[in-house]
Amino acid sequence: MSGISTAARAALDDITAPFQLSDTKLVEITNSFVEEFNAGLREFNRPVAMVPTYVTHVPDGSEAGTFLSIDIIWRSLRISEITLYGNNKSSRRETVFQIPNEAFSGTSAGYFDQVAISVDSFLNEHGIRPAPQTPIGFSFPFTVQRTNINRATLVTWGKGLNLRDGPGLEVNELLEAAFVRRGLDLKCGAIVNDTVTVLLSESYGHPAQNCYMSAIFGVGTNVAYVEDTAKITKLGRQTSARMIVNTELGGYSNRNILPLTDIDYSMDEDSREPGIELYEKLISWIFLGELVRRILVSIEQKSPSALSIGTTSGIQDAGSFNSRCLPLLDAANSPGEIRKVLADHGIALNIIRDEDAEIVRSVSQLVSNRAIRLCACAIAALVTQAGYARDRTDPIVVSFTGEMVVFYPQFEDVLRNGLRGILGQNVERRIVFLNADDPEPIGAALGVYEATQRG
Repeated sequence: MSGISTAARAALDDITAPFQLSDTKLVEITNSFVEEFNAGLREFNRPVAMVPTYVTHVPDGSEAGTFLSIDIIWRSLRISEITLYGNNKSSRRETVFQIPNEAFSGTSAGYFDQVAISVDSFLNEHGIRPAPQTPIGFSFPFTVQRTNINRATLVTWGKGLNLRDGPGLEVNELLEAAFVRRGLDLKCGAIVNDTVTVLLSESYGHPAQNCYMSAIFGVGTNVAYVEDTAKITKLGRQTSARMIVNTELGGYSNRNILPLTDIDYSMDEDSREPGIELYEKLISWIFLGELVRRILVSIEQKSPSALSIGTTSGIQDAGSFNSRCLPLLDAANSPGEIRKVLADHGIALNIIRDEDAEIVRSVSQLVSNRAIRLCACAIAALVTQAGYARDRTDPIVVSFTGEMVVFYPQFEDVLRNGLRGILGQNVERRIVFLNADDPEPIGAALGVYEATQRG
């Protein structure tokens, strides 16, 4: 910020000060997360749903077999054949299929027909002839309520889906009905959330690490962990000692705790589902660029002398600021580099003064750091809930992935800074992060293994 004048800095600070989060605030948020975790273990239909997955074993690397899997990748589907060799190793054959645009606004049956068509095409492409009633694993990244490892009731869509029905319907029945319509003799072997696939795949690949927690910080936000079933009191007595719980933490929306600014409120009001998933909206990859844009517009409107980016430029258009450029802006070393990053990403800013470029970078860094520090609250809450924040010395292993993890080089450093502020250095330095590389197919396959070999 050395290139920003005193007057401009004052205008910038006036608008951006609420985005600065103290360690005390992070602790408050973390404690509230833990309270919601425990409430969700006791009661159904909580904002933080604490969904029991009925996955009761963590892989140890000995799992073996060949399995089919489906996973949803934003606006496409990936169908895979996964072979687990039982020595922490695996191989795969896979094909990605684009989902037609019309499938995103039709019926759930039409959407699942596209899933069945993709599975059929994959089997034909690779000459695979599955046995009758072969179970297939489904990495399903939407909120559900569970009754078994292969049964789930859809609670809500997301990720751009605007289907006319679906909530309240059985995901496994929708999938199997689509298979029947396509003439495929397959059944739903396991339905696993994408965050759970992170935990399963990394446990399989690194069994000696004792990985019992996972997180996704990207388009969606979620964490999962292994819980004692005795604490999942809403299920009643269970025969297994442990179970993976999908927290659905992105649904946390306590306005009295979250550090919501006027700009956050305006973004929520303009979102597809106002008032819900407020925590996710503060840190989701798809919202960060728009948040930067709105802050810049607000600065210029309130103090035109402090920032001049052009009232007729594309920056006035919602959605015109690409989140992908934020990590690059954060790393830019000169006003010229800042201008190039913006130009390369099609962001129409009429930046003439070097000072304006510095302000753009400062706002980008502010938004990025707030998001990552809020991610630290999720990890700290998991560590606390699982009992690792006590006086222990063993490593705390967390597997994670998502656009925030992948695209921000400084993600772990900023995350650890937040964790030190919440948990203290003695706990933070015990945490080991595993970067999950494309976990969904293997995780879905391991879900089928759990259902068929251990279920």
